[in-house]
Amino acid sequence: MKSVTVRARYRGEKLIKKGLASITVPESFSCALFIGNERVFALDTNPGQPHTNRVGEGLPHFGRTIQTDTHRHIWVGCYGYVEPVEPSLLDVVELLKIFGEELDLTFQGA
Repeated sequence: MKSVTVRARYRGEKLIKKGLASITVPESFSCALFIGNERVFALDTNPGQPHTNRVGEGLPHFGRTIQTDTHRHIWVGCYGYVEPVEPSLLDVVELLKIFGEELDLTFQGA
């Protein structure tokens, strides 16, 4: 029997320096449903980080690069297919709320 797990992740904004160059990487966060070790559904917010669909042949976004700050991972027999989420979910609490609604889950507690 495989386990079912929900994992939420948050990474705060960070500054990367190399020599005289520096870049600020914005915060990112996600919430994902795993069955066993397979990530079968997720909402990811990664501002400025595009995602290219290399799986999901025949689906509307196959072969396309998704530029939205938030995208939805959908299981298509394997991991990696995403669809854009618009408007982007730029608030962690809002992302968790939408994740719960889309999977008919209820988070308990504050």
